[in-house]
Amino acid sequence: MRLEDFLRHFVAAAEAADLRFARTQHTGDIRAGIELWEQLADAVDEAPPELGVRARLAAAALYSRRFEVQGGAGDLVAARRELDAAREHIAPGSRADFQARMALAAWLVLRYRAEREPADLDAAIALWRELRPTPAGALAAANLGRALLARFSLTGERADLEEAQRLLGVASSEMPRDHPALPDVRLALRTSG
Repeated sequence: MRLEDFLRHFVAAAEAADLRFARTQHTGDIRAGIELWEQLADAVDEAPPELGVRARLAAAALYSRRFEVQGGAGDLVAARRELDAAREHIAPGSRADFQARMALAAWLVLRYRAEREPADLDAAIALWRELRPTPAGALAAANLGRALLARFSLTGERADLEEAQRLLGVASSEMPRDHPALPDVRLALRTSG
């Protein structure tokens, strides 16, 4: 099997593992995906750039998910390394650009949760504000709303709470009914007061 075929298989499997994790919190496929990526990573620069970008974004998502579950600074560093490597080959305004910016904003929130640096939360909020009018609108609204709730917990700024509630309501009505993040969005809205 050619490298391109292996990478396409990896991307599809990583996306499926991420969806399965979102629905079931099962991490077996996440771990397996990382093991496969670590075998392929050295050869990824030999692949067509677009496929390399997709593979690196998928790998970053897997490392981020594993960090969510078990912590470990190594996974946080690895996720950022893959994001940065992917971004070197991404055309501004492309679908991959949206995905990379969403992933970077999510990564900043993960680092905020680990290190409690408010600047990370502010940077993530700024990125999601930029993404709100894009095709990622509903998901960006959901993530922005949750990040604003986190900042409200930190600062007590009422405007953050009100905007978060509005955005979570919008996301709850705009997201597809079968989206795996929808239950978390609705829970965040209900518990926000």
